[in-house]
Amino acid sequence: MWGDTKANIKWVDDEHALAVFPCAEAAQQLLQSTQTKYKVRPYSKASGGALQIAAEELTPPRSARPKTTTAVARRLISNALGNKQVRDPAAERELADLRKANKQERQQRQQQMESVWGEDD
Repeated sequence: MWGDTKANIKWVDDEHALAVFPCAEAAQQLLQSTQTKYKVRPYSKASGGALQIAAEELTPPRSARPKTTTAVARRLISNALGNKQVRDPAAERELADLRKANKQERQQRQQQMESVWGEDD
């Protein structure tokens, strides 16, 4: 994990590892950082052992897919058919609660950022 970005780590030997980031920007950010805990370099300058690892083993990390629900599809179908029995009120409430929780989480994150960095005036 580098900042908020996850990386897949593939160990080459006891002293070398490859970090595979989900995007080039995150990798570039690490390369340009002034951290001194690890020696970092681009893949083009990797050790011989690192270059022998198959490309299939160096897959970027994937983010988890958000939980899905059939509430939206059921609502669209019921409106198109004019049939209210197709709708699932419980699933619609669950979706609304999920959206509300996500909104509150985003607001809390924003408030935390503002409390740390202060508001831009």
